[in-house]
Amino acid sequence: MKSARVKPSTLTEYDGLLRVHVLPRWRDVQVSTIDTVEVEAWVAELTKAGLSASRTRQAYLVLRGILDTAVKSRRLAVNPAQRVDLP
Repeated sequence: MKSARVKPSTLTEYDGLLRVHVLPRWRDVQVSTIDTVEVEAWVAELTKAGLSASRTRQAYLVLRGILDTAVKSRRLAVNPAQRVDLP
């Protein structure tokens, strides 16, 4: 299987988004209980808190990637972060 290759600076950005925006909201939530409405509400909360549209989309992409992995490993049937309206 091919591994994704990204620049070290990109990994640093993803790590920061994970620690600051994704984990505080989703750390204690089982992936099987996450639904699209919750993801949409989280995106709205990030925006309301003043996070730029670009950073909100990036944080969302980190969460979506995690949930894509859960689908790939059959922990989820579908990714609840698909088709979420973004700023």
